[in-house]
Amino acid sequence: MPTEKGELMSTKKKKREKESEQSTLPDMQKNIEQTDQSKYNLDLVNGWIASADSKIGTFGTVLAVVAAVFVYIADKIFSYVDTNVLTNPLLLTWSTACAVMSSVTLVIAILYCLLSLSPSLKSAFSCKTENVNRFSIFYEDIARINSAEEYIRLAKESTEEMFTEEVMRETYINSGICSKKMHRFRKAAVASVLSILFYIGWILFYALAY
Repeated sequence: MPTEKGELMSTKKKKREKESEQSTLPDMQKNIEQTDQSKYNLDLVNGWIASADSKIGTFGTVLAVVAAVFVYIADKIFSYVDTNVLTNPLLLTWSTACAVMSSVTLVIAILYCLLSLSPSLKSAFSCKTENVNRFSIFYEDIARINSAEEYIRLAKESTEEMFTEEVMRETYINSGICSKKMHRFRKAAVASVLSILFYIGWILFYALAY
């Protein structure tokens, strides 16, 4: 009887262990899928940031070329206009106003381009100097860990869930950076279009004033 009782208890124990393993496997699979999805989201956001930086850099270069062309064309037109006889002072005033507005909006567009290329973002992680004693994948946090050995220890002690949370946190931060870049880029585009329109008005009113 003791042997049969022991075998029965052993069988129940194995059954519980098997049930525990079966209930744990779906959770492990879910965690792995969540980690993979989080990594994909982070790669996607980082790709958007790289694409935004590329567009902004190209746009800034084109803007600089356009500014140089503006100066060249204006110089050529002004050299052909006879400024000895002013026929319409009001148009000259409008021309001056357009010249000022064209210059101001062009400077604004350039400034927004430069701000768009700035990687910094006012967040909970910025402008801090205290040491970090937890696992992180954010470069500023990693740089504030006491030593490489300390970072390795924290990384080894981290769990799959902790890593997934860090990836999600980094995705959130990078999304904010990407959003800020794109908003500034749109403002730069609007300012550059306004600069072109004011430039056309400047040249047109100046030519008609004489």
